[in-house]
Amino acid sequence: MSLYVDIYNDFPLRCARVWEAFRGQAQTQGMDVTLMLMAAAAGFATPWEHLKVQLGHAAEQSDHPAFHQHDERAYESSLKAVGLALGQPALTGSLFAGAHAEAWLYGRVSSIGRIKDLVEAGGAGRVPISTLKSRDLARVLRNALAHNNIYAFAGPGRDEIAALTFFAEAIDRRTKEISHYDVLSVTVAELQVFLDNWFRLLKTSVRLKGAPLKLVIAEALEDGGGRLAA
Repeated sequence: MSLYVDIYNDFPLRCARVWEAFRGQAQTQGMDVTLMLMAAAAGFATPWEHLKVQLGHAAEQSDHPAFHQHDERAYESSLKAVGLALGQPALTGSLFAGAHAEAWLYGRVSSIGRIKDLVEAGGAGRVPISTLKSRDLARVLRNALAHNNIYAFAGPGRDEIAALTFFAEAIDRRTKEISHYDVLSVTVAELQVFLDNWFRLLKTSVRLKGAPLKLVIAEALEDGGGRLAA
């Protein structure tokens, strides 16, 4: 049985093709949010679920599929492209092209029980999105999808999901305890815009050959440190 070597490259892009091919059919059956979350979890969150490899130790991981036929030049080029997109100001960069700022809410709360009040009543804890980077929003979204930390809200007088709220634990590096929860709330339509832009970035900016896509995505989210394998 031969080794299928490109699973780290093309799996997120296969998720993109499924998302694009079936979203119309899913919408007619009232399953568009379900399909969107499936595509996001598999094509956006999964690539960031990684195991860390300390700097200078990549050679010791050469048998890991993420490092198969690793091309450092292609990797660095692809990492730069994804890193630049994530480093742009939130809601103004390429990952948010076509987004509407009023449909996004970011905040911090001390407990999970305060999230609903923050979103529904505009309670204390809101953080101006203009002070954030695209990476800040992406981190919360990825973490929430990976750990199933999601609220769903219906619109007034409707049964369908109109908005989704994602939350992630923020750990104090000194005490190793939860200091607060980062919260990202967004309408379904705006999340679709982000997901479209995300897959567009992967298809147009990443050199696939010799640059494992999951490896690129995993490290692009980090602030530095060692090599990361998906």
